[in-house]
This record gives sequence, structure tokens and C-alpha cells, in this order.
Amino acid sequence: MGVLLEEKGDNRLTLGARCLVGRASHCDLQLVDSCVSGEHATLRWVDDAWRLRDLGSRNGTLVDDHPVSPGEEVGLRKGQVLCFGSRAVRWTLADGSAPVVRARLSGADEVREVDGGLLALPSSKRPECVIYADDRGRWILEHDDDRREVRDQSQIELRDGTWVLEVPQRPDPVETTRAVTTSPRLVSQIRLDFEVSKDGEYVALTLHDDGWTADLSGRAYNEVLLLLARARLDDVEEGDADSADRGWLYAEDLCRM
Repeated sequence: MGVLLEEKGDNRLTLGARCLVGRASHCDLQLVDSCVSGEHATLRWVDDAWRLRDLGSRNGTLVDDHPVSPGEEVGLRKGQVLCFGSRAVRWTLADGSAPVVRARLSGADEVREVDGGLLALPSSKRPECVIYADDRGRWILEHDDDRREVRDQSQIELRDGTWVLEVPQRPDPVETTRAVTTSPRLVSQIRLDFEVSKDGEYVALTLHDDGWTADLSGRAYNEVLLLLARARLDDVEEGDADSADRGWLYAEDLCRM
């Protein structure tokens, strides 16, 4: 996963498939130095490598102290130093691998990556929280009853320690394009597999659809989904409800079950 590190300071930026660098507020990497142009340069993941293009900036861009011509796009390697507008504005490409959403456990070597659009922590087998991109391009954390927006380098306190998010400023546009061009998943075609512990205290849930799976084990609402699924099966067996009404329960009745 692409990561930029500021040489003077602790700032760290996780790269999406395209990163805009400049002084303007809409830039993914916003640099407030007056030597930096409003839209100074871009970094893109192309053909299995990071590439940098100078956008005709006033004071230029350097890669390992070599100038990049305006409009020129050059390939980058891990460890190279990038200067935007001034040699004082120095960032190192600390990780030159492909962009991916992940989290790392502080003080340990454990890393978790996104799977099926969800990043489950501390693991997909026993998730305490999940992170995903909503339809507005925000990264959302769901943890117990808490639902809030998170950003690159946000810290999440869980039972096993502190997890640090490494996500782009916005979801990877390449991933978004793939999601639009593939066939949508229909709720009516998704199969739900429940696994219930003997004491009924733990309910695991896995979703299946034509080779795709998503593990939602350990979520608080799985018990409610299990009750509704059983109610739907009862209605099907008894045949006393229309297909649209099968499995529906009043909230008061559900709370008493």
C-alpha cells in the first residue's frame, strides 16, 4: 500500500489510486507552504507502479533532487524523496505497494485488510467493529452502538489494543468503477447461513451469493435476524401469509421473544 511520510514531522498519508498534491483545500495531500501551487502534482497507481506528474507548478517538483518537467510523469520507487515547490517540503515514499484499505495494530506486526468491502477488526471471525465506505465517499466506523466517520490514521481502541487506520482520503475510484460495472447483488438472491452456539448466546452469520461471501459473525443484530428468519420459515410452513408479509413481527412481540 502506498504511504508517504513527511521527513520533518510525524505526518503520514495513505495513498488512494490517485492522490492530488497542492495547497488547495480539496487536495488529498494539502501542503500549506507558500511555495506549493494550488494543484501542484498528482500521484497515480498505474501498471503496478506509482507515477508522479507535475501539473505545471510554479516552483516545480523534485524526485531525489532531480527536477520533473511540467506535465511529465515519472515512475517512483520505494524510498525516493519527493519535494514539492521547495527542498524544505520533503516527503518519502515509504511504501510503494498497491493501494489497499487496511489497519495495523499499534506496537505489533498484525495487519488487517479490507475483504468484500468491509474491514473487520480485530478479525473477521470475532469482529468488534467494521469500517466501510458509504455512498457519500466517507469512511464509516460501526462499533457497538457508535457510528461515526473516520479518516486516514484514525485510532480505534479495542480490547486487544489500538488499531491505526490506513485508508485513502476517499474510496479508491478504481474500486468504485468496478462496483458499478458488475452485476448488482439482489437481496432476494443472497443466502444467509446462521451458526448458533448451544447456549444460544452467540450467533454467527455468513452471506453467500454466487461465489461471494461476507462474514458478519459476532454482530449484535444477528440474533434479531435469526428470530426474523425463523418467523419467516414458520409463515412459509403454515402458508397463512402472503410472500410480502412473511417473517414480519411487531417490535413489541420481537422484544418478548
